[in-house]
Amino acid sequence: MNLKGRTMLITGATGGIGGALARLAADRGARLRVHGRDPQRMETLLKTLPSGTHSLLADLSTPAGRAALVEFACEGGGSDVAVLNAAGGHFGLFEQMRASEIESLIATDLVAPMLLTHALLPRLAPHGQGALVLIGSTLGQIGHPGFAAYGAAKGGLRTFAEALMREIGSEGPRLLWVSPRSTRTGMNSAAARAMNAALNVAEDPPEAVAAAIVEALERGPRPGADGTGGKGIRACQRGAAGTGRQGDAGQVADDPAARRVGPWQILTEIQDEAIECGIRGIAG
Repeated sequence: MNLKGRTMLITGATGGIGGALARLAADRGARLRVHGRDPQRMETLLKTLPSGTHSLLADLSTPAGRAALVEFACEGGGSDVAVLNAAGGHFGLFEQMRASEIESLIATDLVAPMLLTHALLPRLAPHGQGALVLIGSTLGQIGHPGFAAYGAAKGGLRTFAEALMREIGSEGPRLLWVSPRSTRTGMNSAAARAMNAALNVAEDPPEAVAAAIVEALERGPRPGADGTGGKGIRACQRGAAGTGRQGDAGQVADDPAARRVGPWQILTEIQDEAIECGIRGIAG
């Protein structure tokens, strides 16, 4: 995908990864629609972006905020690429978290991107011409102490991304899953940074994550990387309908090689698209 002239929506653009991605996409010639919650941080961000950049302030954990974002994404011809990057973080013992903190974290990091995906998916160009990027974290894969709630949200989002990629295949917009490891952003608390230093955990610059995302978008997908020969579950189900046979989905399931290779095709695609490093992630 050539980003020049494409419209890119970035949620959480006032954060470290989102801001770095917005600036890099602007350098590639993309038309930007950036979202954030803090007016001062948005003002600072816009000073680093082209004058034609559109912006929105909204709380995506609320129905009103999500509705505003969907309208923002679809106005003026819609968006070619949607990057759902907005997220909250928490470092500390799970038993010491307030119930409201757990609810807020799950609402922001899991429920909001799922509901936004549900609303935006039909509005993105099909057959790989549009793209949806979901930003996860390696903490959703390794069960690190101190990140129980955050890891649960990001782990759920990863499973959602894998299943959705298998459902839409090459018929829908392209789906990218990005799984960063520790990144030098303001989302990391002083305690989290101190833990990383004590454990000698590397922290990547947000620019490295942004570069990986842009590279993955520009490189394009490999054919058949969804584990269904590129057709997706929807197409396979249609192939079975009205024939009294299992169709393509059944043929894949009956093929020992497909059973062995299919699931790994999607996982490999996700890992490749994330340009994963460290413990299977880029930075985050």
